[in-house]
Amino acid sequence: ISSGVGSRETQHKDQKRNMIAFLRKRFTLVLLIPILFIVGVVYLMHGAPTLKDPSRAPPESVFPNSNTRPRGNFRPPPADPVDQFIPPSDPTPEEIDEQIRRVAEEQMQIAEKTHKISRPGDLPREPVRPPPELADQDEPDIESPNEGRALRVNTVEGGTVHTGGGGIVGGDAALLEGMDDVMIPSPQDAVPTPGGGSSGGNANTNERMDAVRDAFKHAYKSYTDIAWGMDELMPQSRRGEDWLGLGLTIVDSLDTMHLMGLTKEFDEGREWVANNLRFDKNRDISFFETTIRVVGGLLTAYELTGDKMFLNKAEELGERMLPAFDTPTGIPFTTINLATRHARNPDWNGRVSILSEAGTVQMEAASLSHHTGKKVYNDKARRVITSLDGAQKPSHGLYPVYVDPQNARFTRPLVTLGALGDSFYEYLLKMWILTGKKDDMFRRMYMDTAGNIIKHLIKTSTPTGLTYIAEYENGPVDKMDHLVCFAGGMFALGAHHKVMGDDEELQKEHMRLGKEITRTCHEMYARQSTGLAPELVRFNPGSDFMPGATKYILRPETVESYFVLYRLTGDTMYQDWGWEAFQAMERYCRTPDGYVGVRDVNEGTGKDDKQQSFFLAETLKYLYLLFAPTSLTPLDEYVFTTEAHPLKIFNQK
Repeated sequence: ISSGVGSRETQHKDQKRNMIAFLRKRFTLVLLIPILFIVGVVYLMHGAPTLKDPSRAPPESVFPNSNTRPRGNFRPPPADPVDQFIPPSDPTPEEIDEQIRRVAEEQMQIAEKTHKISRPGDLPREPVRPPPELADQDEPDIESPNEGRALRVNTVEGGTVHTGGGGIVGGDAALLEGMDDVMIPSPQDAVPTPGGGSSGGNANTNERMDAVRDAFKHAYKSYTDIAWGMDELMPQSRRGEDWLGLGLTIVDSLDTMHLMGLTKEFDEGREWVANNLRFDKNRDISFFETTIRVVGGLLTAYELTGDKMFLNKAEELGERMLPAFDTPTGIPFTTINLATRHARNPDWNGRVSILSEAGTVQMEAASLSHHTGKKVYNDKARRVITSLDGAQKPSHGLYPVYVDPQNARFTRPLVTLGALGDSFYEYLLKMWILTGKKDDMFRRMYMDTAGNIIKHLIKTSTPTGLTYIAEYENGPVDKMDHLVCFAGGMFALGAHHKVMGDDEELQKEHMRLGKEITRTCHEMYARQSTGLAPELVRFNPGSDFMPGATKYILRPETVESYFVLYRLTGDTMYQDWGWEAFQAMERYCRTPDGYVGVRDVNEGTGKDDKQQSFFLAETLKYLYLLFAPTSLTPLDEYVFTTEAHPLKIFNQK
């Protein structure tokens, strides 16, 4: 019994404890629910982000306007309604840059798959800066290399020449007779406008200038890091190459650096030229390449700065090369040894001279005589042209590319404005312009050859009707080199300077030809999947043209014509074409250690191993000037050599 009574008492106590626990839980819940409700209301009213709060906007605020948003079909996805109540952290500038980079890469892949070249400015090559409301206020602005600065060059005071870098060198004002002070404006100061002059504020044009300038800096820094002092860089094998032994990339690029305002790089190049450029190396080198790249580069550096060191070097080199002209006709040998001063023609070309090489030293020689007062250089070079002028030519009146320097006889029938012939025709016009339009022999010869080119070599493709310049060898040959693309600018420049006199109809015809040839060269780029042009094309009835050699080696001739035609017409189409070509170079030719050529412009596969010096001296210079103010090297005051070295027209005031 006692056990029964104890069991009931224990059971009663357990029931009492359970009831108390139950009541406590209910009481806690009753109190907790309103408290949670109140806390929730307060949180929703003051703590949660909404789409009305601009500081908590979804990712689309990364692109506040159409100027900074990558174009195309991209739109940021709508926010998940559930996630709208989760307080996100503000995106960092690095996260914003990464998002934009991913979008740009996606669009680039789409463009490549569809074989389309993006329109200028569509795909920023580098991440776009975040808008001000999201940017780190302590972050510096993008560096502007020439901001607020104009480089002063070529000012003469009391017989002393003041250079743009602030240094002072001794000089003779008489040597600069007829040459004005030159102001190189900042890229931010002005941009080209149709019809000449300049205007400021075109961000798109300034961005293109900066992009080309950055490309030059990448190419040149790769050269200085790997191949300093050698002729050219081999980016793939990361070494340098010498074939002239004259520091080609440095000398050839001096004026490009000066025009771009790259003072540090220019000063370092100047020091190398002053202390290391020597001409006593015992080897056979190209007379032609040495003239256009080294003599031309030194002369332009002198004209831009007034630094007599450059002129003295050019004169020393020019004097060493004079024996190349020692032939019965004055037509120079193709190679010379600067140490022994022995010149010759090698066996590989049948010991004959080359038309383009013999006829493309006159501008440099005339300028050297102009600045030194020594007529010998101009006299030797001009005699070459008089010999060619008097030579017996084929019935079509054009000049074959192989000529015997002993008797000025043409040894083979090949005529071309491509390799081996090109710049001879170019210099006939440009020598007339350089001499202040006073040497009528050059004007007459240019007009004769231009007329015969139009009569015998100008052809039209089918079905599109593209204008091209054929070759001639026992009849027309429907082939055109990339090198021929200089001719678009040549015809347009001749029309601008009225080389045909007052014949307005002929002037219009030459300008039309310049435009049409340049359009054909643009198609050579645009019709390849990479957007790069092949080394040559062959024209076929019914299919316009096909690549005849698929490589692209960073050539400048097409962008040269873009530059000339934009400057003469103000048509921004040429700027857009140039930008498309530049984007293709960036996509397929840029490497971590410089720029290289592409072996197949259809596939974009295979790269060569040379960063040509003319890529820095010509291609990137012409692209930069294409977007630069027209007051920078205006075409009524300067004439560009075949290596894109601008020389001041004689008697300019």
